[in-house]
Amino acid sequence: MASSQKVSSAPREKKKTPIVMLGNPILRAVSKTVSKQEMVSAPFKQFLRKMFLACEQYEGVGIAAPQLGNNKRVFVMYIHDTSTRKVKKIVKEVFINPKIIQFSNKIKADWEGCLSLPDVLGKVPRPTEVDVEYTNAEGERVTKHFNQLEARIIQHEIDHLDGIMYTDRMDDMRTLMTVSEFRKLKKAETKAKARSKSE
Repeated sequence: MASSQKVSSAPREKKKTPIVMLGNPILRAVSKTVSKQEMVSAPFKQFLRKMFLACEQYEGVGIAAPQLGNNKRVFVMYIHDTSTRKVKKIVKEVFINPKIIQFSNKIKADWEGCLSLPDVLGKVPRPTEVDVEYTNAEGERVTKHFNQLEARIIQHEIDHLDGIMYTDRMDDMRTLMTVSEFRKLKKAETKAKARSKSE
């Protein structure tokens, strides 16, 4: 998942990890379960490192295996400092064979972007909290509660594992816009708030 604060590519320095783009059938396939044997293999661990590297290169907050051409049920969440974003807490987590076992009743529409659909954002309604069962990087099967941004990232990435794009979840396609128009919108909203405070 791309951050709404940074969706366009970061300055090109080194060759980046290729991302599978919208239109490729890989993104519409349901991913297969990762076996216990695969989890401990060197190629799989190398692939996990590749996923985190892609998040760093593109300044994303998460990425799913299909976006790197691998239809396996694994994604990573990596909320970290970038050239345009400073975070209070770095979150770096691996989710293998994840399953959402409970959603909150509260739904909130918020902006999402996607590394497989660059330079575009849209408002997506999602539950604000989820309970997730998954296998972590240590091979432990755990259940954890997530809310706000983390819950949104998890739902976005699990959708990728089921062949679903965030645009499929949008209620109002009129909110779909380029990053440049989004920045204009946010700038106008900031000015409007400043004016209302001064009045």
